[in-house]
Amino acid sequence: MYQCNFVFFILFLLISSSFSQTYTMTNGVTNPSGDCYCMTSPGSFSAAVWEDNDLRLFDFQRSNKDLSWEFEVYLGTDDNGGHGMAFVIQGEGPDAAGNGGAPLGYGGTSAIIPSIAIEIDTNPNSFDPTTDDHMTVHLQGNHTNPATGTSEVSLPNMEDGAYHSFSVLWHYDDVTPSNSTLTATLDGIYTISYSFDPSFLFNSFNPIYVGFTSGVNAVATNDHKVSFGTPGDAGSCSAVSLPVEYVSFEASILQDKSVQLDWTTGIELNNDYFEVLRSVDGNLWETIAWVDGAGTRNEQTTYQIEDHRIFGGKRYYQLRQVDFNGDVSYSEIREVTIGFQSAIQIQAYPNPASSHVEVLLTLSDLNQQTLLSLYDLSGREVLRQLINNQMSHTHRIRLELGHLVPGLYYLKAQTNTFRAVNQLVVSG
Repeated sequence: MYQCNFVFFILFLLISSSFSQTYTMTNGVTNPSGDCYCMTSPGSFSAAVWEDNDLRLFDFQRSNKDLSWEFEVYLGTDDNGGHGMAFVIQGEGPDAAGNGGAPLGYGGTSAIIPSIAIEIDTNPNSFDPTTDDHMTVHLQGNHTNPATGTSEVSLPNMEDGAYHSFSVLWHYDDVTPSNSTLTATLDGIYTISYSFDPSFLFNSFNPIYVGFTSGVNAVATNDHKVSFGTPGDAGSCSAVSLPVEYVSFEASILQDKSVQLDWTTGIELNNDYFEVLRSVDGNLWETIAWVDGAGTRNEQTTYQIEDHRIFGGKRYYQLRQVDFNGDVSYSEIREVTIGFQSAIQIQAYPNPASSHVEVLLTLSDLNQQTLLSLYDLSGREVLRQLINNQMSHTHRIRLELGHLVPGLYYLKAQTNTFRAVNQLVVSG
């Protein structure tokens, strides 16, 4: 399936005066409208899009100004797909392209050199540092080994049908060039940074190109789409792809410590309903409400709900929008922090679960032991685990379920003072 399900936007803030930007497309990339570029097509496993207005390292060094970019990325809906994408700064040329699949369009036997790449990798390989979706930094097209001195940044599932903010800052240190840094931030939460002397990679007077590459293969596919332009512009991919245009989405704490969620849409196309999602860590999400959409409407519509089932700590909120035909899209994520109250909260993912389940346990009180138990419908305890809650308010516990009979179970977390219970469905 080669559908364009990967959307991100770029606003390039240059050190020189404004100019009209053009782009070079490689390996079957198409430009269906405006600033929107579809990066995968049948028979093409790697793709790249480069800004034609190249940089010169000498100008960057001489101006002693940072370069910054802002994007919005969308990595599809198939968690078994792949392979991901990479933000790349390279000096090979405007037609540069690497291999598809795991090399993500910048590495492999046709690696782009010289280059520095920041991967958003959504498909685990044997050489990857983690089985999670992750960000890593790679030099000279070496996609199997991250840059020396860097560590991967584990991510939640990026193939979730959601739009994610992604920004990059390139800082040049004219006093100590080796302290120059390239930093990428995803969703305002996950950050990776690499310190290096740019002159070790790039000739000061040769052109440098900025863009994105992507890679799929015949088995692990996800279609990639790129918008170069301000998010929401008429020519952007989101403007023609999103069934709902968000004017605003805000989360605010009320005096009674509940959270009020307000959002306004400008345009709705076949919008059936919104599913309101909440998380305590930005990884595991639970549904707290469903709100009917307006169908199709070309004027502003305002929505509001309150979340009363909360306690202290950070909370993340997101809207999952569902069309009448079942297609989904996601809003940006909003975060609030509430002063701790005495309570316990349990989240389980996936639910229903089969072979295993990850339990996210959040407790307000430190220095208390917590007993996590799983009970069947007869009240028989089938699993238990003791947690020393001395270093962190949040714990992630993996429970193996393969030996259990399919059915309904109850998760219970209990301290000397408080307890919480949540249902868990074990499937066959």
